[in-house]
Amino acid sequence: MSRPSTPLTLVVTLLAFLLAACGGGTPAPRIRKNAKDLTALEKKELVDALLKLKATPSPYTPGVSYYDQFVLFHKQAFNHSLSAEHPVAHAHPTVLPWHRKMLLLFEDALREVSGKDITLPYWDWTDPESTRALFSESFMGTQGDASQEYAVTNGPFRKGSWSVNVFSDRPEGLAQTPHPHLVRATGRYEADVNDNIHLPTAEEVRFGLSIPTFDVYPWNDKSPRERSFRNYLEGFDPERPGYFHMHNMVHTWVAGHFRLEDGSERWGTMGAPDVSPNDPVFYLHHANVDRVWAQWEESHPGVYEDGDGHHSHHSDMYPFGEYPGERMDAHGLSAVSMLDTRTLGYLYE
Repeated sequence: MSRPSTPLTLVVTLLAFLLAACGGGTPAPRIRKNAKDLTALEKKELVDALLKLKATPSPYTPGVSYYDQFVLFHKQAFNHSLSAEHPVAHAHPTVLPWHRKMLLLFEDALREVSGKDITLPYWDWTDPESTRALFSESFMGTQGDASQEYAVTNGPFRKGSWSVNVFSDRPEGLAQTPHPHLVRATGRYEADVNDNIHLPTAEEVRFGLSIPTFDVYPWNDKSPRERSFRNYLEGFDPERPGYFHMHNMVHTWVAGHFRLEDGSERWGTMGAPDVSPNDPVFYLHHANVDRVWAQWEESHPGVYEDGDGHHSHHSDMYPFGEYPGERMDAHGLSAVSMLDTRTLGYLYE
């Protein structure tokens, strides 16, 4: 939902100032801002940090860039299951804490390579001004060029300047997203389902925030949307398999789906779910997913259910626990260590 300057915004800003002024004790929280409220300098610093992350070797995996390491983390989690019905970081209660951990690590990495206090902004999908600010030539770039299979040809992540290096291992993913550059056919959809492609509305977000339970049986993509805040926000539809809402719909809207003259199907970069972080828009999208969850947590403190043993919420989330070191251990490794943004050191403006 769109949030102009409000008393809450002023309180958050004042809190950050007071904590910084105190010094010595708790550091000032990171403040994640709406993309539309970034200054030109803040946009430039974020873009420069993203480009530098892409050019920096990963501290975890030889031969991989620091940026592409996060695509690998996401791919590993997407393809790892606890059982046939319970993946690790998608269609499961851990989807929200897992991605919160990923965003924190990514934000830390941006700060590490840039030497600046970079904070990820969020893209409020319900706010047309936020969408316009995000998809501009000076920031994330616009929709792709239809004459080039919707390749992104402007902005800092354009074809020829930003390469896709990590590809899907899923047969349909590799066939339908083969491009070595970013592709966005925003809002275009030529498949046989999801005929009403749109960004989530403020009303849809409000309904999600009214759901009193975090998650319910069977703790996956079949959990009833009206009773599972997690599945509602993630965006699966048990009554209409293949139809997407909320988080999933945003991936679909950004990527787009189109057919070539020979009838073959193509998705944009964000449409390959395992390697969708190849598009930097992924992080601003997920910052907003995290923001909505943080709003829900404010109204439902201490409420987190993980399926009574399908996955211990005290265990290290995969694959983060496979990479030892202070850098990875920061903020915690379990789902329950991800349940309070204030404790984790950040707030949303």
